[in-house]
Amino acid sequence: MSKKKLYCVILLVCLLCCACGKKEGYNALSYQVTENDTLFICDAEQWGNSRQIKLSNWVTDFKCIQLENSDTALVKGWRVYITDNYIGVLDEQAFKLFNHQGKFLCNIGRTGQGPGEYKVLYGATLNEKFDKICLAPFYGKSLLEYNFRGEFLQSIDVSVIVKGQVRYQPDGSLLLTHLQFANSPTFQYLHVDTTGIKTYINDDSKLISSIDEEGNFIGFNNEIWAGNNTSEFTYHIFETDTLYRFNPQTHKTYPRFALNNFHGRYIDLTETPSSFLIYFYPSGMEEVNGWKPETNTVLIDKEETRAYFAEVVNDFMGNLPVNKLGIPQDGWYCELFEPLQLVELIEEKLSDENCTDKERKALEELRSSFDEEGNNILFFGRIQ
Repeated sequence: MSKKKLYCVILLVCLLCCACGKKEGYNALSYQVTENDTLFICDAEQWGNSRQIKLSNWVTDFKCIQLENSDTALVKGWRVYITDNYIGVLDEQAFKLFNHQGKFLCNIGRTGQGPGEYKVLYGATLNEKFDKICLAPFYGKSLLEYNFRGEFLQSIDVSVIVKGQVRYQPDGSLLLTHLQFANSPTFQYLHVDTTGIKTYINDDSKLISSIDEEGNFIGFNNEIWAGNNTSEFTYHIFETDTLYRFNPQTHKTYPRFALNNFHGRYIDLTETPSSFLIYFYPSGMEEVNGWKPETNTVLIDKEETRAYFAEVVNDFMGNLPVNKLGIPQDGWYCELFEPLQLVELIEEKLSDENCTDKERKALEELRSSFDEEGNNILFFGRIQ
């Protein structure tokens, strides 16, 4: 055999080995149809290797804004809630309301102990149709409602709320879920109809332990998140690998999405109309029992029954890396940056020898578009 032919054979074998070793992630998702719901099950051992995807494939109406730079508008920002015309920022101090151009509109309540005031917030829901904003506490005994002008409407008194997550239903009624401790069970869900009638719903299967083996209180170490990205009320408790769906008509809870053969930790699960998303928090990116996630986001396509790690790039903004596609809220992707944080991200991309002229131009335009000493910058867009 000639050297040329031998070289071709070796090259072909290498290519075949690489192809065989790379997982595509097909058939990672299966489902079980029950009398009440459809349970999707994802086999983590079948996840495909990392693929680069563009943000524009998942997001429309993308915007980049710098929030108003006034003393009353300054935010650190923990979570962001977006509607068609408004942006709500859950901050360490007052909940702040902006429009889509970044103009500060008003504070929604304030910290304190008086009527319409709160200590520490955990969740929120905004509904333009009914002109209502509801804030839920980290720990407390009341939900607080306001209008979009920041006027306090009412306090909805509850026995106790631990890290509350809330959602307005299409008819204007309100749903709440929260962490329910096994040693002091209260309720799992609260439904408040449009006349103010409250219905408490119990579900002992979702009780979580608030005491460790040594008797120490650890209840607040857990988290509960509700992305509200579909018409269903789904939520995820951190200590589980399951996304739950609550049916307000039957008062029943059903598993909506579950993981098999999963070896990681510190994740968030959410559902969109076309997919399920798994987001690894920074502490979840560390190696566990010899396994480490390839990226912080796993995309699970319902139609293709495919799951794979995703390296998401923001092709609207010079292909900057995207960190938070995996945790959309209310149907919106959003990432909030401190100016210096964004500058560092831009400079890191510009220093990459593979940065193209097109990317460089977009990044330099972005860099010159905001005030380095100003308020935070928000990237956001509607999830498709």
